[in-house]
Amino acid sequence: MIKKYWFYIVGLISIIAIVSALIAEHIFNLDACKMCLKQREPYYALIIAFIIFTVFKLQNKIWFYISIQIISVYG
Repeated sequence: MIKKYWFYIVGLISIIAIVSALIAEHIFNLDACKMCLKQREPYYALIIAFIIFTVFKLQNKIWFYISIQIISVYG
């Protein structure tokens, strides 16, 4: 069952990670260091890829999974 929804789980986890970081930064006034900002870049890329695959309803999601691996190596 989890294999069927893996695409959405990855997108949701990425969105939750960024939203929680932005809440901590802006609402709780926690300053983010340069490394913290750099660590957010893979999540931004994953969210953009998730949106592109969702909006264009691309059925071949293998490219999304390959991009996850490449982004993870960068992160």
